[in-house]
Amino acid sequence: MCKCKEKTEEADFGVAMLACSGGSATGLLTINAAARVQNELGLEKAGILCLSGISARIPGFLNAVKRYKGLLVIDGCSAECASKTLEVAGITPDRQIIIPKDCKISKKTKVVGEKEMNTVTEEIKRKVEDILNGNKK
Repeated sequence: MCKCKEKTEEADFGVAMLACSGGSATGLLTINAAARVQNELGLEKAGILCLSGISARIPGFLNAVKRYKGLLVIDGCSAECASKTLEVAGITPDRQIIIPKDCKISKKTKVVGEKEMNTVTEEIKRKVEDILNGNKK
């Protein structure tokens, strides 16, 4: 079992966002919305953590998890690849977003516009604030 979730006394960063970056429109929307949230809120509140580094079991990425106040996994579709990647690594996120379920945007969407980007961005911000306020589940 990974001990990555054992937090240090004081976290260095806000919420780690572990986002899908899959080939579907919703997968790409997921990582782009997370990047927008990071830019808007700043690293003290939310930052993207490399999901591929965790999947590859790179120690630096596995250990980085404990430097965050909380973990938010963002899945682009119901396959939940991002969540399953964390599960295999023994990491339990504090909150999860599944774009089709939580944002009502179909994976079959071909073109993603500003409306969809705003919807996902706002949902991520809500979950980040929940985690920062201690509402982790």
